[in-house]
Amino acid sequence: MSHRMEAQTVRPGLPESEGPGLPESEGPGLPESEGPGLPESEGPGPPESEGPGLPEREGPGPPESEGPGLPESEGPGPPESEGPGLPESEGPGLPESEGPGLPETVRPGLPESEGPGLPETVRPGLPESEGPGLPESEGPGLPETVRPGLPESEGPGLPETV
Repeated sequence: MSHRMEAQTVRPGLPESEGPGLPESEGPGLPESEGPGLPESEGPGPPESEGPGLPEREGPGPPESEGPGLPESEGPGPPESEGPGLPESEGPGLPESEGPGLPETVRPGLPESEGPGLPETVRPGLPESEGPGLPESEGPGLPETVRPGLPESEGPGLPETV
């Protein structure tokens, strides 16, 4: 019983590699490569390349490239680039830069500097000497008490002389 157990243990190891291992490689292995392998390349292989292969290239092939292919490039292609493409750059693109773009930049910039900008800047700094400085020095005389040095020489000095 013990000898048979050892024999059975050795049998499954070698038989698989030597026994059924070679038959599969030599037996059914070659037939598949030589048998059905060549027929597929020589038999149905060329028919597909020469038969339906060329018809597709010659038949529907050129029509797609020349037919609907060019229309898309020449037809709707340029319209999008030249049509809606340029309108956006020249149409709404420039209006924003030149139209509302400049107005906003010129309006708040120049109005404040020339319009309300100068009055506010001249009032707190030179108002007492040039603008409101004259009325205050001549009227209530408060500028003279608060600034007795500058108002009299620059502020009320010029208005009284002029």
